[in-house]
Amino acid sequence: MFLDTSAALIVLIPVMLPIVQATGIDLVHFGVIAVLTLAIGLATPPVGLNLFVAADIAKVDVLSATRTLIPFIVALLLVVVAISLVPQLVLWLPGLFG
Repeated sequence: MFLDTSAALIVLIPVMLPIVQATGIDLVHFGVIAVLTLAIGLATPPVGLNLFVAADIAKVDVLSATRTLIPFIVALLLVVVAISLVPQLVLWLPGLFG
C-alpha cells in the first residue's frame, strides 16, 4: 500500500523469491498472491493511483470513492485469504497444462 506497484515488484520480488523457494511455496501461487495484493494496494490510499484516477473521472472526492470501494476491498481480501489457505484454487488450471 505504501509503494507503487512497479517499484514494489522490482524491489520485493527478488528479495522474497529465495525465501519462497526455500519454503517450498509454488512460484505460480506466490505470483498470483503478489499480484493480487499489489492490485489491492493500487485501489487503497495513500498511494492508490487507481483510486485517485477513478475519483477524478467520476468527479467525486477521494474519501467518497474510498467509502464506495470498501466492500470490494473486503471481497478482494477474502479472496487473498482463500487462495492463501487453499493453493489449489490457483494451481488447478496450470496443473491442467503441465
